[in-house]
Amino acid sequence: MDNSDKDGILPKITFGHAAPFENSDLRRVISGVAGNLGFPLQIRQIKIINFSGESVKQSLVVGNHRHLGESGQWELIVVLGSETTEYFKFRYRNYLADIQEKNLVGGDVVIVPPGCSLALVPLIPGAQVIEISNQEYRNMNYEIDQLF
Repeated sequence: MDNSDKDGILPKITFGHAAPFENSDLRRVISGVAGNLGFPLQIRQIKIINFSGESVKQSLVVGNHRHLGESGQWELIVVLGSETTEYFKFRYRNYLADIQEKNLVGGDVVIVPPGCSLALVPLIPGAQVIEISNQEYRNMNYEIDQLF
């Protein structure tokens, strides 16, 4: 078995290290890492978000924003859990379009490009997402968009 890539160079494992962070409020607990993650993809931040029972009880919204087009920021949202369980009510707005809604189940992946809006409300306690972005959080990259 040949382990070389197309240029004849053997692949190798590389390691990176980024700054871990945590943040929590009534809605959710966020754990993640940000910084130079050491991957060839332009990933600058990875978060795991665990939604609280209080968030479900009060239908607390996470998001209600868009990333400004000129920021170049995108997000990838991965819903963890069973494919047969609806975990989130997800509202979104494509650039200059009307608000749309979709319930998300485990395994759903949402790519949110710059200029598009997102918001979600957890439907069950303990719902989790992994959120990946090409930029670290910067308030100046966001604009409020009331989807809920």
